[in-house]
Amino acid sequence: MSKQLKNYGISEPQYNVLRVLKGSQGKPLNLQDISCKMVQKNSNVTRIIDKLLERKLVKREECSTNRR
Repeated sequence: MSKQLKNYGISEPQYNVLRVLKGSQGKPLNLQDISCKMVQKNSNVTRIIDKLLERKLVKREECSTNRR
């Protein structure tokens, strides 16, 4: 699968985050929720999300109740 992801310029951890977000069925997830659901538990979710934000593959929304 790694070779296929490279064709799209996506790393395995980035794909894993996208997979978790797709599985949430549109429900917003915080970084802790994403991290708990990831296959690769040692990944730096904040860094991965930042890379996906740069590529406009995800969007970040601030929670009005806890500012996260």
